[in-house]
Amino acid sequence: MSQDVLKVDVALQQLDELLQHADKLPVSQQELLGEVVRVVATTLAIIRSSPDGSSAWKEMLENTRKSFEKGRSEDNKKEYPLTSILENFKDESEVSRAIGIAQIPVDVLRALLINRHLEAASWIAMVVFDRPWENDIPDYATVFSEWCSDPERKSLEGTRFNFAEDVTLSDLFSRDAPLFITDIRKDSRFKQINHVLIDQANTVGIILYPLVAGGKWYGMLIAHYDKPLGRNIASHICGLLDQASVAIYTMLLFEAEAKARQVAEQANDQKMKLLATISHEMRTPLTSIKGFATTLLADDVEWSTDSQRDFIDTINQEADKLTELIEHLLNHSRLEAGTLPITPQKKQVEDIISIAMAQLQTLAANHELIIQIPTNLSPVWADPRRIAQVLTNLVKNAIEYSPPQAKVAIIAGACCGYVQIDVSDQGLGIPEEERIHVFEAFHRGTRAREAQKKGAGLGLAICKGIIEAHGGEIWVQDHLEPGTTISFTLPAFETGESDKVDDNDRSDC
Repeated sequence: MSQDVLKVDVALQQLDELLQHADKLPVSQQELLGEVVRVVATTLAIIRSSPDGSSAWKEMLENTRKSFEKGRSEDNKKEYPLTSILENFKDESEVSRAIGIAQIPVDVLRALLINRHLEAASWIAMVVFDRPWENDIPDYATVFSEWCSDPERKSLEGTRFNFAEDVTLSDLFSRDAPLFITDIRKDSRFKQINHVLIDQANTVGIILYPLVAGGKWYGMLIAHYDKPLGRNIASHICGLLDQASVAIYTMLLFEAEAKARQVAEQANDQKMKLLATISHEMRTPLTSIKGFATTLLADDVEWSTDSQRDFIDTINQEADKLTELIEHLLNHSRLEAGTLPITPQKKQVEDIISIAMAQLQTLAANHELIIQIPTNLSPVWADPRRIAQVLTNLVKNAIEYSPPQAKVAIIAGACCGYVQIDVSDQGLGIPEEERIHVFEAFHRGTRAREAQKKGAGLGLAICKGIIEAHGGEIWVQDHLEPGTTISFTLPAFETGESDKVDDNDRSDC
C-alpha cells in the first residue's frame, strides 16, 4: 500500500473516532462529517480499483480539504485544518457538559466562558424581561445574573431599567437575529446610546444575543469585549448560546415553580392555622355563652335579679369577643385577597383620633392616655376609619400588657414627607428576637403566652396590612427603656408629588 493510501487510512480512523460522538454534535457538523466520510471512502475505493488512482486521489483530497475549511483566521491567511475542528468539538463538548450540570444562571455564564471564543469576554450578563417580548415591548428588564473579569467593577445584578426610557437600547434588541459588533467605536448606532449596559469607555466588541426558549423571547445575553471581535465568532458560539438560553429558561421555570409551591404551602399553613384558631378561640366565648344561657333557662333554680344581670353581662362580653374575632378574621382574609376597601382622603391626625376616641377612653379607663399632636402637623392622605382601627388595636395591645395606671402615649410628628405616629406603653416590652415576627398572622409572643392572654394573633397583622395598603410602614422601635413603642407612617398630604421622598429614607428623622 502506498504512503498516500496510508495517510487516507489514518484520516479515516480519525473520522471514525469523531463519529462515535457525532450524535452530540450540531446537525450542521454531522452533515459535514458525513460528507467527509463519503469523500474519503470514495477516495479509498478509487485508489484500490483504478490504475490511475493517484490523480483521482489528489482531486478528491482537494474536495475533502474544502469540506473541512471553516473560514480563515483573523489574518485571513491561515486555513482551519482538521485539528481545529477537533479542538472546536472538544471545546463545545466541555461547555455543553458544564451547562448540563449548572444549577444556577451564573453557572451557565461561567460554563460559556470555557469556550475559547467567549473566554476573552470582559463582562457577560443575562437581562430578563418582566414578560415575554411578543408584539408589545415589555415594560422593563432586569439584570438577572452577571460575570465580570474586573472584581472592582460595580455590579449591575438586580438593576432594573424601563424600556420607555431606553428606546435606543431596545432598538438594538432583536428576536430574529443576534447582533455581533466587532467594534462599537465604528458603529454609529452606539454613539447615541448612553446606558449602564453599554460600557462605552471599556468596551470594543459586543454581542447582543436573544434568549429564546419554548417559543418565548424572554431576555438578552450581553457580552462585552475589550478588543474587536473575530469575524466568524457567530459560527462558533450560536449553538452554545442557544443551549444556554434553554438551560436558563428551565432554571427560571423551576424558580417560578418553587416560589409558587412555597406560596401554596404558606397558604395551606395559614389555612390550617386559621382553622385551628377559629376552633380554639371561638370555643371559649361560645362555651361561656351557652353555659350561662342554659343556666338562665333552667326551671329548677330561681336566680336573683343581680345574678341574672351578671350572667347576661357575661354573655354580652363573650359575644363582643366573638364579634371582634370574626371581624379580625374577615379583615385578615380581605387583606390577603386585596379586597379590603381603602378610601384615602385628606385628613388631620387629630380628626382621625377623634373617631376612635370613645373606644380609646373606654380601653384606657384604668390607664393614663396621653395624646401629643403638633399644631402645625401636615394632614395625611388616609382612610380615617381604617387608621382609627389601627390606633384602637395598638392602644388595646399597649394597655393589655401595661400595669394599671401606667401611661400609654400617642405621639405624632413629621418625618421626611410622611407623618409618623408612635404608640408607646410602659409594659415589659417585646424581646428583641421576637420583634421581627410580631406582625405575622397568628403569631403570639412570649409575653402573651406567659400572661395567658386570649387572642388569635391577628391584630398587629391587620395593622400592618392596613398601613402598607396606605403606602406606609409599621415597625417596633428599638430602645433600652421598659415598654414598647410601635410606630407607623402615613403619607403626608402634599399638593405636588415631587415633595414626597422615599419612605425608607428616615436617616435624618
